[in-house]
Amino acid sequence: MFDRLTPAVKNLLIINVLVFMAQTMLPWGGRIDDLFALHTFGSDKFSLFQIVTSIFMHGSVGHLFVNMFALWMFGSILENDIGTRRFLVYYFVCGIGGGILHDLVLMWQFDRMAELAQAFFDNPSNSLLVDFLSKYGDGIYSVPSFDGASPDSYPLVQGGEQAVRELLRLYNDRTTVGASGAVFGVLLAFGMMHPNDRIMLLIPPIPMKAKYFVLAYGLLELMLGITDNDNIAHFAHLGGMLFGFILLTYWRRRGGLYRHTRWN
Repeated sequence: MFDRLTPAVKNLLIINVLVFMAQTMLPWGGRIDDLFALHTFGSDKFSLFQIVTSIFMHGSVGHLFVNMFALWMFGSILENDIGTRRFLVYYFVCGIGGGILHDLVLMWQFDRMAELAQAFFDNPSNSLLVDFLSKYGDGIYSVPSFDGASPDSYPLVQGGEQAVRELLRLYNDRTTVGASGAVFGVLLAFGMMHPNDRIMLLIPPIPMKAKYFVLAYGLLELMLGITDNDNIAHFAHLGGMLFGFILLTYWRRRGGLYRHTRWN
């Protein structure tokens, strides 16, 4: 089965596994993460090349397996459809686009966080501290309890300013890794080019047409990206799909690059 993989997909699988082994097995694997994972645009550790290198990195065995399984399942079909060179262009456009959109969302979120922090610094109060920690404590700092009384009827919580500054630093130093943006782009392309092929869901185990699967997955990612705070880069997934859709649409208008040109 491995021998039947297309060239680009086979090499992408190998590179991703080797990079993950370097991350986890080498004594300086943590340095690899620090240098090559995608930092936020506002971080002093951000470098432009991280938008590419982070695509080959993963945070866990499960993270790696899910992405590589999807790449194995759909990537060779897409590469056969559009050719190796275009497949690689498409893969990297989706991965890079996903990373950019994710970091832009993080930057917007950090600006909202910084505004609330500045309001606290300008006028320190327990109510503002509770509001900040409720939104951004992320399990690192617990929200103070005032037994139902007004927070501002108590003396200002000691260490509040330090906690706010530390959370700002941690938020701005977050990193993102994974091929998810590229893989979600591949998934989108499969849904557009093979809309009526059936995909068997695992939970629940029912068949679903590819076009409905992709649409449902995209809507789910949008909902989770807006509502959840689960350390999953939902907007990187959406960015991969968005940039993939734009590129496929452009290629189609330039001369019908692939066989299926619309959802049907």
